[in-house]
Amino acid sequence: MAAAKRATSVARSSAREAPTLGHDVYVCSCAELVEHVEAGSVDLVVADPPYAREFLPCWTELADLSAHALRPGGLLVAMSGQTYLPDVFDRLGERLTYHWTAAFTWEDGARAVQQFPRRVMSRWKPLLVFSNGKYEGPWMGDVVVVSPAEAETRVTHMWEQSLPGVTDVVLRFSQPGDLVCSPFLGSGTVGVAALSNGRRFVGCDTDPEAVETTRQRLGV
Repeated sequence: MAAAKRATSVARSSAREAPTLGHDVYVCSCAELVEHVEAGSVDLVVADPPYAREFLPCWTELADLSAHALRPGGLLVAMSGQTYLPDVFDRLGERLTYHWTAAFTWEDGARAVQQFPRRVMSRWKPLLVFSNGKYEGPWMGDVVVVSPAEAETRVTHMWEQSLPGVTDVVLRFSQPGDLVCSPFLGSGTVGVAALSNGRRFVGCDTDPEAVETTRQRLGV
């Protein structure tokens, strides 16, 4: 009888610890997503905001959302351009703790982006890793490498990142069952990577067409 009770207790505990995989996507801004996400419920935020100067306020919104949504020790991993990095660091650092800068790059330097104002041929992008408080999770590698063929696997969005590269980011910085958030959906690549690998997902975009594309890819 005691063994049966213990077995029942273990089964109930396992049911509580194994979250049901699901997804929610919204037509709203990063700032407005706060209204749809429970405080401290997200394990990983993956973001690729616009890089131009006029979009720097997006980084403040991203910091505010992440500070609200991330569990203690949860991570924001944000792809960024290099031109305005000091401003980006300042805005994220107002609400979050800097942890590391990883690299998103292309195999054998096969792809380069011309940064005309700075006269630079850039062959990598920073992946800015910030935490909500102190990070005490697993060790992590800090270079994501994408092959030239993988880099061209876009679905519809002009700024879309490759699914293999984004999948590497999701696997590298989260665990199965984690809730992954993408506040700049684009075509929903983060959501596809998350759900395909046993994570849960929530995201948003201000563009209804981007949200519809995401819903189609996720099978909503």
